[in-house]
Amino acid sequence: YPHIWKEQMQGHHEEFRKSIIDNVERGMEEGLYRSDLDPSIIGTLYTGMMMMMIDTSIFPAQDRPLTTIVREHSEYHLNGIVNQFGRDRMELYLRQESLE
Repeated sequence: YPHIWKEQMQGHHEEFRKSIIDNVERGMEEGLYRSDLDPSIIGTLYTGMMMMMIDTSIFPAQDRPLTTIVREHSEYHLNGIVNQFGRDRMELYLRQESLE
């Protein structure tokens, strides 16, 4: 049932995109993210990049673990959207996490 699968995947992607948009809006409101972002564009870009990460024609599974790709993408993404206050908070959080 390919049409059902397609509808399910589209619904999942849209929900995921909405959650990213909500996160960007919240981060902007809390003063952690840059104020000049367009949450809708960021949500669409993030969702598209997630699809690229799991595409084995782009990132063959035998080349590197998916966890490495996800970590690199997360650092890339967050460093692009946080302001200095958010960067300081992120670095503090990461230092705390590495100590536990």
